[in-house]
Amino acid sequence: MILFSLLSRVRVPLAITAAIAATSAVAWAYWTVGAAAGSTGVAAAATVNGGATPTASVTTTGREVAVSWGASTLSNGNAVSGYVVKRYPSGGGVPTISPVGSCSGTVASTSCTEDDVPTGTWVYTVTPAVASWRGAESATSGVVTVAAATLTLNGSPFGNAAFTPAIANATGAITGFAGGENVTYRLDAGTALTGSPTAVGADGSATITALGIPKSAGDGAHSVSVLGDAAYVPSTASAGIVIDTTAPTVSAQLAPSPNAAGWNNTSPVSVALAADDNGASGVGQIKYTTDGSDPTTSGTAHVYSGSPFFVASEGTTTVKYCASDVAGNVSSVQTQLVRIDISPPVNGVSLTNVSGGVYPTGSLTDGTTVYYRGVAAGSFRITNAVSDAVSGPASSETSPLAGGSNGWSHTASLVSTPSGGPYVSGAFGWNAGTASSPAETVTGHDVADNFSGTTLNFADDSSGPSGGSVDGTGLGGSGGRYATSTTLTVSFSKGTDAASGVAATGARLLRASATLTSDGLGDGTCGAYGSFGQIGSGDPTSPYTDDAAGGIATGHCYRYEYVAADNVGNTTTYSSGDIKVDTTGPSAPAVTLSSATGNTYINGSTVYINSQAGKAGSFQASATS
Repeated sequence: MILFSLLSRVRVPLAITAAIAATSAVAWAYWTVGAAAGSTGVAAAATVNGGATPTASVTTTGREVAVSWGASTLSNGNAVSGYVVKRYPSGGGVPTISPVGSCSGTVASTSCTEDDVPTGTWVYTVTPAVASWRGAESATSGVVTVAAATLTLNGSPFGNAAFTPAIANATGAITGFAGGENVTYRLDAGTALTGSPTAVGADGSATITALGIPKSAGDGAHSVSVLGDAAYVPSTASAGIVIDTTAPTVSAQLAPSPNAAGWNNTSPVSVALAADDNGASGVGQIKYTTDGSDPTTSGTAHVYSGSPFFVASEGTTTVKYCASDVAGNVSSVQTQLVRIDISPPVNGVSLTNVSGGVYPTGSLTDGTTVYYRGVAAGSFRITNAVSDAVSGPASSETSPLAGGSNGWSHTASLVSTPSGGPYVSGAFGWNAGTASSPAETVTGHDVADNFSGTTLNFADDSSGPSGGSVDGTGLGGSGGRYATSTTLTVSFSKGTDAASGVAATGARLLRASATLTSDGLGDGTCGAYGSFGQIGSGDPTSPYTDDAAGGIATGHCYRYEYVAADNVGNTTTYSSGDIKVDTTGPSAPAVTLSSATGNTYINGSTVYINSQAGKAGSFQASATS
């Protein structure tokens, strides 16, 4: 800016201003009246010097900036009449000044205070002024930052427990307002809130002692605003809050996953817990117990670390768990049963509904050979009384017959009823004349899907015992077959059976009789025998006494049969020889003596003999019976 002066010898009663533009500069001058009385008048032109660089700073009263600068003069040393203060954005832009405070208009002093300064970063300039004449605008001040007003609130997120029952109380603080502003509160820029205080202090700050947050606003994120009433630019600040009155959801996941019945047959089982607060305040923590106690109160509760924990014990472990969110809402206690059974069940296999000869039929263990009487048709079913001390029995399964199974029939089946067993299979059967040797595997299952198998091997046994005997003892006479008493002693044995084995019961002793025809002093003969009939009770003990009370009589022949069975019903009959009972001895013969000689004399039936030495004699005797 270029300033210049014009001289005139003309008297003028007052100052005259003129502005002349030359090139791009503006010149400012004014005329003054000469001071000497009676003079012809002198008019002198003086220039307005430029403004001094101001300093600016935010005061302690909030949105207020104090500006000060050095004094400016005219070129002739006279003081200027005032200053024009301007505020610019620090990054450049259109200058402005708020009408609030002492910085608006022409400032007569060398300092002023601007109120209600908007938030931002600013610089200030000063331009000296004399009436409407202006000096050069000063350089800019240092940057002044007017911080944004702030609202801080305590208590967020507001959980269900914070509402009593419909309003939650928030506390907090306000900073950066214009000093003394009245304030009002809003929720989501619309709903008026009741709060205290209703005005900030002279420093533009206030402590909020009560601010009612309505539960009716609903769960979710909200904005609370505080509004001032400053004349030029009212202050405003906002803060986000969260209302969360809904507890999080929480769940448990087992690995490996249990079967449909809820059981695992591996150990350990991993338990992972997860919670979801559905976008509200967020999950705070998860607590759990493994002893079935309430995790909200139990001294054995654990805080879930985020990593799965493990359960290894067989049986049922009761895990109880719950989750809380940041707002303090606590979910209901959930229960997760961890059922582990790694032990296979025990089969209790037996044969039932038996028709025909089969042995053994009960308590069959793995590898047992079951004998069947193949000469005649038969059938049976397999009953499996599965036992399991942990998860319990579930089912029993029979396989197709393996190996040679000609003559056999069976359809594989899986039986799960009745609940808990025992489980009865479909029928097994064989035709008459079958001699094959199939194998069958019976598999018991428990609820945890553990299983165990019992294999049965079937073998034909169509032959009875061998090597047994039956006969009387103590016999004599011709051929060693005579008894001279009507009390007979009969001994017998069952023999052995290399397959199913000799049956413990079912043996019988039978007897048949015939007439003994005497042959004088020779061996008698037995007539025709009648039919055999059982004597005594079944399963007699050897030796057996058969006597007159049982029908033994002299002059008769007797034969015995001993019938022994094996365990599948094959029988063998052992037979004795003839036993001849004769209790009557022969009659005394008639004796005739004759032809006595020498020293022998016969008188009737008496023979007299002279036994003196040297005296010989003889006689004859004949007998008739």
